[in-house]
Amino acid sequence: IASFKCGCDSQEVEILGKNPITDYALLKFKNPDYKFTCNAAVLGDSDELVPGEPVIAIGSPFSVSYIITVGIVSKKIDNPIEYGLPQPSLIMHTAFLNPGNSGGPLINKYGEIVGINVVMLNRNWDNPLTTSFGGAIPINDIKSLLSEMQK
Repeated sequence: IASFKCGCDSQEVEILGKNPITDYALLKFKNPDYKFTCNAAVLGDSDELVPGEPVIAIGSPFSVSYIITVGIVSKKIDNPIEYGLPQPSLIMHTAFLNPGNSGGPLINKYGEIVGINVVMLNRNWDNPLTTSFGGAIPINDIKSLLSEMQK
């Protein structure tokens, strides 16, 4: 069941495909006549991100809904497996993440989703004041994988 906080009725969905490594799924409404009438997020172009560009992370850390943190793009990593991370590529950013942010959007300065937050890297978890970096899967990777899944 998909539930919406925008006033739309809950709907039954079926999972057409999912990828546990990248933490996403493609869902289809079971009712073919259902029309989603709420506002939908706009997907941006993650290839256009550059280091220093501002980004916003939205999530629900510690079960507190709609927490927003702000940061900048630090670097795009094309092969995070070298660092022990299973994602195909990552946008590293300084918007602070906590447990509960995974799966939340990374938003650019135009309000478009440019990534899905999946990881927080910190060398010293015992000291919250140490430098941390968030990692987001670029939305273009997700678009490509969803396109393949739809076929």
